[in-house]
Amino acid sequence: PYTALLRGTGGSTGVGIVEVYDADVGTPFLENISTRAPVDFGHLVAIGGFIIEGLIPKQVLILARGPTVGVPEGVTRLPDPRVTLYDTDSQIIAENDNWEDAANAVEISGTGLAPSNSNESAILITLDPGRYTAIVRAVSGTGVGIVEVYDQTGGLIAPQ
Repeated sequence: PYTALLRGTGGSTGVGIVEVYDADVGTPFLENISTRAPVDFGHLVAIGGFIIEGLIPKQVLILARGPTVGVPEGVTRLPDPRVTLYDTDSQIIAENDNWEDAANAVEISGTGLAPSNSNESAILITLDPGRYTAIVRAVSGTGVGIVEVYDQTGGLIAPQ
């Protein structure tokens, strides 16, 4: 596993992006990708963009975690995240708040990756090849949250 850390120079703040590309096209390379960020109400959200390559649909598990996110002492975790999945045209495909309320919660649990906290969110969905964006927003409270995308079928999944 690798981690890329983006920080503002001299304590500056703002919006930034980290992109990951693998030049070895055709070889499975990413099992998952995640983004950890401060999440507040309004426009301060955690965003995870990804691309499904190839010709066949792929099942992915998208998690929005907050209460179980690893953070340094004194940093507040997002108490109640909500995840929304968008397609290339910015249309909502799916959303979830509290993963155990999902219609397919049993299948989410069966992945072995279900959140341990019931306030965290999950979407298990099969998607056609294309570009997608998962956005984590605060339902209540603010703090550090994470959006994670796991490839459940093998093959290629790439950050957007």
